[in-house]
Amino acid sequence: MSLSANGRAGRDMREVSDDAVVIDGCPRVDDDAASGGHTRRNDRASADDRSLPNDCAWRDAGSRMNRRGEPLSGGEQPLRHCAPRAIVAQRDDHRVMGDVPERRNRSEHVDAEHGGSEKAWRIVDESNGHCVGARLMRALQNVGDHGSLSSGTDDDDSPPARNTRFSRHLRYRTATVIPLSSPDIDEEDFRLVNDVLRSRYLASGPMAEQFEKEVAGRFGARHAVAVSSGTAALHLAIIAAGVSDCDFVITSPYSFVASANAILYERGIPVFVDIDPETLTIHPQKTIEALRDLAQWRSGWRGLLPRSARNASGVLRAVLPVHLFGCPADIREVVDAAREAGIAVIEDACEAIGASSHGVYAGRWGDAAALGFYPNKQITTGEGGMLLTDHEGWAELFRSLRNQGRSHDSERLEYDRLGFNYRIDEMSAALGLAQFRRIDELLLKRKAVADRYTALLSRVDGVTPLLDPPAGRTRTWFLYAIRLAPEIDRDAVMRGLATHGIMTRPYFWPIHLQPYYAKRFGFVEGDFPAAEAAGRAMLSLPMSPNLSDDEIEFVCAAVTEQVSAHAAW
Repeated sequence: MSLSANGRAGRDMREVSDDAVVIDGCPRVDDDAASGGHTRRNDRASADDRSLPNDCAWRDAGSRMNRRGEPLSGGEQPLRHCAPRAIVAQRDDHRVMGDVPERRNRSEHVDAEHGGSEKAWRIVDESNGHCVGARLMRALQNVGDHGSLSSGTDDDDSPPARNTRFSRHLRYRTATVIPLSSPDIDEEDFRLVNDVLRSRYLASGPMAEQFEKEVAGRFGARHAVAVSSGTAALHLAIIAAGVSDCDFVITSPYSFVASANAILYERGIPVFVDIDPETLTIHPQKTIEALRDLAQWRSGWRGLLPRSARNASGVLRAVLPVHLFGCPADIREVVDAAREAGIAVIEDACEAIGASSHGVYAGRWGDAAALGFYPNKQITTGEGGMLLTDHEGWAELFRSLRNQGRSHDSERLEYDRLGFNYRIDEMSAALGLAQFRRIDELLLKRKAVADRYTALLSRVDGVTPLLDPPAGRTRTWFLYAIRLAPEIDRDAVMRGLATHGIMTRPYFWPIHLQPYYAKRFGFVEGDFPAAEAAGRAMLSLPMSPNLSDDEIEFVCAAVTEQVSAHAAW
């Protein structure tokens, strides 16, 4: 493995599907997953870049200058004004030019059925005229000052700036960037989505029903209920468990924040239990002890509650274990203890679809489970989620709640309860169905990428790849994370990787130390040592089922270089 001074192995342009692009402070959105608060381009629906000149045409001639004040030719656009599908390198003297349109096939994200061709844009280095193809590149992160890119948006739990040396902006000095994730989309995915678009049903139609039926059949659930996100699934399960004002839900502090947020939606109180430092999932024995203490009000039970909630008068309603990084938590005995106490078990399996524990799929131990289909997951619907349950009453409740609380007799517009707009649309369901029908193929692809990473990174001092799950458990790869030794400056490693065009994330910063939770509940550092140690050490690397060997080797070489450069030993 070796690093090139000017680029990365392969140097191919990869489609990236996240977030807004901000050039010189002016937002340009190039993906539906962009976070709120950014201005959307009015012409995004065209799905190509031919609108670029018009989008910038309103600017006066005086603005058509490079950073040295030199005028640009008629066919050029200043990169600081518009940069669709392009990442701004750190230097200021770049411009975007349109190439002659050429025929593309669908594999390059152009609709072949219409014989589509699109203009390919190039980044041109004004100092030497060198061109870098930019047609298939979008920014996963926001471009900030000096051409740098922000580190945390969307489905992300980056540490708050005041708690870390890590700068808000990472600087990507290459025109090509290996994204943190990108989905595997094939012809069948296109076909099923197009079938929906040609049908009369764009919502509440047969595609979602078929998706539910096939997921339920694969995992042996009596009911599967599709919803708009994994977070929505968790929220509905919390309602079904009866959580209300000041009721308690035991869960993990080391997770994506949605698993705890869903508890707060119903005004419940999260009771965190520290994690197993090896698997990073909630510690089973500590969970059982907490469950019995709270259910039986044993001596000292209030000490388990957050500091600001120790006078709460609620009761324990549920345990919410999180299957993390594709690894199922060991909850067999937890489920037994919960059933003895009459407490519901809600599994957050959003990161672990297809994983198993002792022959049982993740999500099939408890009363209900949430699956998530965000684009970085093992299969995607774009945005979407699903609930699995064997309880008839819970399934009926889920279907009502996702549809504004409508009664089972949908022909009569009667609403029995306060509900939500948590329905999944037919286009998303079609994509999910097509992806789910090849889930084994997608999981094998991701495992091959993970195995290659592990083979290379296991040799690097100070780097520990995610360990194999204990005997009896199988992992499905959601993302690929490594653990850095305490002597290594993780933030400096991230900055160094960014200069090579490698996106990373410090997954996860513990929930109890997120600013909102610390302020509301009085959590402080030291409350959950194992979760905090993981939060300081874990680093997520690019993971995609189609990541090439060259890209993996390039990332590993860069990690080796940066770890060596920023280790204090």
